[in-house]
Amino acid sequence: MTDRAALLMDLAERCEKAQGADRELDGAIASALGWTEVHGSVLAPRFQGGRPPGVTDWWDHVPAYTASRDAARSLLPSNWHLEIGDRDDWPWAKGYEFPPPCRRVSMVHAATVPLTMCAAALRARAEEARHD
Repeated sequence: MTDRAALLMDLAERCEKAQGADRELDGAIASALGWTEVHGSVLAPRFQGGRPPGVTDWWDHVPAYTASRDAARSLLPSNWHLEIGDRDDWPWAKGYEFPPPCRRVSMVHAATVPLTMCAAALRARAEEARHD
């Protein structure tokens, strides 16, 4: 497994274990996807994990992946689709790619629908990273 695939799998597992929306996790996901620190109107060099020292407004620009279905769906790679079990008591999601090579992500479960969608989308990205 590549380092990138391992990082994405770790983030997917964090989503599956989270109890609710988590801005620190949103930031870690954004960082893994190559987001750069936003400070005013200047894009600064990418930082590695966590909150950049002295920067507070960066978080205002990071999508709420773990809270928003739309933001979570934006994590899904091109040509991938989610099947979502929208249940309050046991939300689940699984992913599949079409057209071929038709890779799949098995069913995942998390505390909320957005967290479940994040986990499945990150697993799909990890699957792609394994084959790139």
